[in-house]
Amino acid sequence: MLHPKTSLVKMASLSVIVLCGLAGCAGGVPADAIQTKLASTPPVSGKSRLVIYRDTDMTYMGVTARVEVNGQKVAELWRGDAYATNVAPGPVTIAADAWSSPGRYSITLKALPDMDYTLEISPRGPLASGVLLGVGGMALDSAVNENSGSFQIAIKDVQKATTAGNKKVDGGRKE
Repeated sequence: MLHPKTSLVKMASLSVIVLCGLAGCAGGVPADAIQTKLASTPPVSGKSRLVIYRDTDMTYMGVTARVEVNGQKVAELWRGDAYATNVAPGPVTIAADAWSSPGRYSITLKALPDMDYTLEISPRGPLASGVLLGVGGMALDSAVNENSGSFQIAIKDVQKATTAGNKKVDGGRKE
């Protein structure tokens, strides 16, 4: 049997290693992917521009988030990917799901003309029903909850659309 102090040191070391590993699972914003999509999808006067990105969280890293805008499939985003499009102002519904699990998550926003909307798709909480109850729990979750499935959607930013002549740089100055 190990000495109690030796066991305590080993347990503390293991805890630090696990916590450091989990810290690498935290999601982030794929800034380069977003900037690339913004540059390749300029705003159209009188339209609303959506920028939808999937965070870099490791959860569901082997599955794409299937994205729909107003009922039309527009993208399959891997972690760190982004998609941008211009849409008509008015009610816009954005939905996300995964092929491998039941349920879908959707939000509807009232898009205003000449505005940029940045939306994040990320994994739903770590204690989602699938973790606790398997596929049966996921099916129950999708039957009971309007917003279910593997992913969730959040509006992260809303701002006046910028064009090449009105590009914002740090401090709010115009370029």
